[in-house]
Amino acid sequence: FVLTIFALPAALHLLPVPHGGRTVEGAPRAVALAHRLTGSPRLILAAALALFLASVAAIPWIRVETNDLTYFKRGSRIRTDTEVLEAHLGGVRPLDLVLTGPPGAFDDPERLARLARFEEWVRTVPGIDGATSAADLLAALFERLDGRPIEAHTRAAVAQAYLFFELSETGGEELARYLSGDRSTVHVALQEGESRTSRMKRQIAAIRARLAQDFPELSVEVTGYAHFYMQISDLIVRSQVRSLAIALVSVTLMMILLFRSWRTGLFSMIPNILPLACTFGLMGAAGIPLNSATAMVASVALGLAVDDTIHFLNHLQSERRLVASVSQALAPALRVVARPMVYTSVILGIGFGTLLFSRFVPSIYFGLLAVVTVTTALLGDLFLLPALLLVWERHGRGGRGRGLLESGGERTA
Repeated sequence: FVLTIFALPAALHLLPVPHGGRTVEGAPRAVALAHRLTGSPRLILAAALALFLASVAAIPWIRVETNDLTYFKRGSRIRTDTEVLEAHLGGVRPLDLVLTGPPGAFDDPERLARLARFEEWVRTVPGIDGATSAADLLAALFERLDGRPIEAHTRAAVAQAYLFFELSETGGEELARYLSGDRSTVHVALQEGESRTSRMKRQIAAIRARLAQDFPELSVEVTGYAHFYMQISDLIVRSQVRSLAIALVSVTLMMILLFRSWRTGLFSMIPNILPLACTFGLMGAAGIPLNSATAMVASVALGLAVDDTIHFLNHLQSERRLVASVSQALAPALRVVARPMVYTSVILGIGFGTLLFSRFVPSIYFGLLAVVTVTTALLGDLFLLPALLLVWERHGRGGRGRGLLESGGERTA
């Protein structure tokens, strides 16, 4: 911004001043576009409405999901290695359960037996590749000593088993991983083999429900990397969606203040809402998930796309003061702003388009969605916004009062 405002004018001042200028007649493409717009604004509105409705219809298909494994293309080293590890060694993401009761709660053989049965159940949950706790250590020890299950032993036998582990060379450290010193808290270590957050949510909900049923007397906490990964991914998505809503409201208020008209400000946002709908509609139709990477596209692209709207409306408003109608102001305004709008959008599209060659899948999605947003924003500014203004002036309230772009000053034509 500083370079554009201060350095660029100084550099341009050193260049020779071009003689002559281009007139409206010297810009045939701008004139042709203006004639097309003034001749068929309703057709443009109908096409835009159809595109908007089709996009909105596809939005419910969007999956809110983060899957770090699919961040990498098939055949990439990190994805292949992770898939091999999960296939042969189980899940690579730890999911931990912490059950807490009063001191000595897990000296009770019956409660330990319930814990062992819970582990048998949780191993059948799709995506859970393993479960380990203090109950497994005791079950293995009792199996070797007398072949009887945990519930067949007394509290004293359980205490002796704990003492056996504590006195052994490595058993004490192993037991301490799963049981607190006062026997009030037990740690159940799960191996999470699922990488999709949507399925993790269903898993954890089922596990919580089963724990509440089997251990109503204990407090339960779910933790571990898998749970943290799911929580932080959802938090990022929710915060980005909230940021988009705040950005829409903020930009709308700024447009209202800029043009000193709530009607003009609201109208100016229509060609910027359409690209967002198209972007989210494409995500739903193409199966692109809404995650921490793709959720940022809309907010970023909105800030870029609204620039063209401001330039176009500002020039159109200036030309509108000199002529009798919006249709007469279109050609002069388009002559000034159409080419810069196209150039800036093409440059932005090329810049974001380079991300399509990335090896990181979220970057590819980001680049694709940004290109779609910038392209549809340009089309909205060049076609939809003028069509809206023309229809408003001809058939809306503009026919009975001041038009959207009219100022309080006196017109010269």
